[in-house]
Amino acid sequence: MLQDLGTGLNYLQPAKQLTKGGTFKLDPYSHHVFSNFSAISDHDGRWRELWERYGDIGHPDLNAAYESLLLEPLNDLAQQLYDLSNPESFKTDISELNRRIWSELRSPQLQQLSPPRYLELQVQAAFPNDQAIPKKLRHELQQLLAFDGRLPSDQLYCVLDRLFNRREWRKLFHCNYHNDTDWFNKESFDRILLIFFKFLIFVSHQGAAADHRSLLTTTLGLLVNLRKARALAESCSYKVDNYLQCLQGERPAEPVIQAAIDSPSSLKILFVTPEATPFAKTGGLADVAGSLPHALRQKGHDVRVILPCHRSAERSGISLVKGPKSVEIILEGIAYRGSLKQTAYDGVPYWFVDCPEVAQPKIQLIPALENFN
Repeated sequence: MLQDLGTGLNYLQPAKQLTKGGTFKLDPYSHHVFSNFSAISDHDGRWRELWERYGDIGHPDLNAAYESLLLEPLNDLAQQLYDLSNPESFKTDISELNRRIWSELRSPQLQQLSPPRYLELQVQAAFPNDQAIPKKLRHELQQLLAFDGRLPSDQLYCVLDRLFNRREWRKLFHCNYHNDTDWFNKESFDRILLIFFKFLIFVSHQGAAADHRSLLTTTLGLLVNLRKARALAESCSYKVDNYLQCLQGERPAEPVIQAAIDSPSSLKILFVTPEATPFAKTGGLADVAGSLPHALRQKGHDVRVILPCHRSAERSGISLVKGPKSVEIILEGIAYRGSLKQTAYDGVPYWFVDCPEVAQPKIQLIPALENFN
């Protein structure tokens, strides 16, 4: 194995062939500068197969590609299951495919893979030409998927609500704003749901009480829920915010103190604050922002509060409802998504801007706010 210092791509060449200069395809006016030579022993023929596939064109990560070859039979079976139009009508087919998947998962090579590594390989296999998802975000996804192996709508909402707010995942979804609407791509969405499907089957197989029957139950439940998720995405025309709203479902509205909108002395007041009790508190500002709006509402003013959606707000025990819109935030030339969520507390409407990447301390908001109209 050797690496092109210009492109960073890895190449394979048989040792005997390399001693004679090797064979490399060069376009007009192009060149290679190779370094990082390493010898590899091909025990099972997988390296030769990779050489036949990528020997002349290079690959960004041949070690991952080497491991991914083990997944190809399993992935073909999973794709057949995923493509079934009505899982409940094909239980016999599902049972046979599931039996073959069970057999593949019992292979020693796959049993040696950890869930994080398996997830990483599946993402790379589904999106070979895209930049790798950072380890921290893959770990976050693994934790979100761990709650229920069947991936019901409420769990899928939590997963996608987080992923749609991460730039790296948004690139894989091919999300983009057009006419103030956030859209995602159908084909990319299917590939990501298929990753969820294959990962949850893998984790289910590793369970202490895993057997063929329990895997079949998990598989059937997953297929039914994923089919509903795909149909719902199509009915929402692949609009991110509409889809998340439908996944979350309707929530009971919290009571709000009515403002005296017909009174000439009534004011419209918007509190923009970094914190407010009981959602987030680091000092006295949170106490003021959490109590003064209620007092002003009682006097008839139309008062609302907007603040960042800190993780403490999600853990406050107060239900946050996905709003119908999101906002695209441009900072230092980089586009971020801010999902809008809402609730009412103590008779006051609260809006939350959920943009975890902007909330990181390294992002400087002041220059952006100075240019805000």
